[in-house]
Amino acid sequence: MSLFAGGINWPEELQLVFVGKDGGVRNSKIHEVQGKYVADVELGLSFQQGSRGIDNSRVATTIIDGEPAIVRGHSGGGMLHLSEVRAGSDALTQDYAAIRAKFELLDSLSTVRHEDGVARSADAAIVLPSLSSARSMSLLLGTGGVAEIRSPEPAPMEEYASHLAALQDLIVFATDRPAERVSLIGVLADGTEVAIHGWTRYPPFGSRGRPSVEYLLRFGAAYFSSVVEGWWRMRVDIRPVPQILVSMIYEPWFVESSVGAIASALERFTKLKFPPPMPPPRLTPQDFEEIEAPLLALLPTLNGAQRAFVNDIRNDARRTRFEEYVDALIDSLQPAHITQTRINLANWKLALHAARNDIAHEGAPNPANPVLFVDEQESRALRDATRVILSLATLAHLDVPESVLNRAAERLGVRYGVRHVESAIYSP
Repeated sequence: MSLFAGGINWPEELQLVFVGKDGGVRNSKIHEVQGKYVADVELGLSFQQGSRGIDNSRVATTIIDGEPAIVRGHSGGGMLHLSEVRAGSDALTQDYAAIRAKFELLDSLSTVRHEDGVARSADAAIVLPSLSSARSMSLLLGTGGVAEIRSPEPAPMEEYASHLAALQDLIVFATDRPAERVSLIGVLADGTEVAIHGWTRYPPFGSRGRPSVEYLLRFGAAYFSSVVEGWWRMRVDIRPVPQILVSMIYEPWFVESSVGAIASALERFTKLKFPPPMPPPRLTPQDFEEIEAPLLALLPTLNGAQRAFVNDIRNDARRTRFEEYVDALIDSLQPAHITQTRINLANWKLALHAARNDIAHEGAPNPANPVLFVDEQESRALRDATRVILSLATLAHLDVPESVLNRAAERLGVRYGVRHVESAIYSP
């Protein structure tokens, strides 16, 4: 988590009362360095040896805009690099009865369309299953993109953070655009509100909302409650598939690494969700070892077609081949939905197999279609098409209505089919 600059009304001079190391009062001034807050601290701060090396974490109480506050950060000589600010209370440890968070795109996403069926009651709380070390809580979606999460008993921010991250990732998945949380308020048991800064992953993206018809699912529908339960379970049971899906929207990776990651995510999803039948191997692993060793020794001397043939032999000796996982996932989807994505299924499968083997097996070009996965254009089309297929499989796993899945396939087809109109992955 990071404290990005913006949203705090700093005084011209700040008096910090340090607790623990360097305890005492020091005056400071706040300024911005590369989008982060830094405090120039009077008299500087020490470096003290901790059990695992240098421990330069610091915490101090102060007054900001007339309210008691806590600041945390890491010292660097005369500077304190701020990592967290809580304004409204100067208690060193705080448990919250509820938190209110505002997210980009959440307001436009909290809609309902005719294909969604019954609308969800805005007053009905949505159950959030326990997640990691966080207990089960409840979610209310208000107006203006504000989400309120309530705990049955006051809980530390670390527990709320797990639910906040899951909700933020679901917003990104549903909108197919990056979105950040732009404000966070903690509510203490006595009703005191604490403005919390520094629990964000990115600066605000400024993403503009799409028309509601463009979203993969909508939070105003009655089915959203079951989507939440499924998405929360996926983050644990099928980790890191949903995390990889949304990470590519938050931060586009180098195309080669993203192709490898999304191919691995597809394989893991299918292994856990639709494991293909596994016939007994023709040879035991011990018997095949005597054959595999000389085959591996030959690989550097072979041309592309020969290496592909050798890798086919190696794959046949294993219980399940990557292509079988891909086929199992495709078979789980409706043919009409695949058609609507505008993806050329044959070319996509050839390219995905070749790319995955090229990354995982030190080079295994596909002699049947060597022109695929050889340039950046086709690699980007392959990445997006694979993410589209896995997104549809995820929606089906979340058990959205058929009309919602149908609309999502159509909109994803339009969005990425136009973007990659000259790619073989999206050719007619």
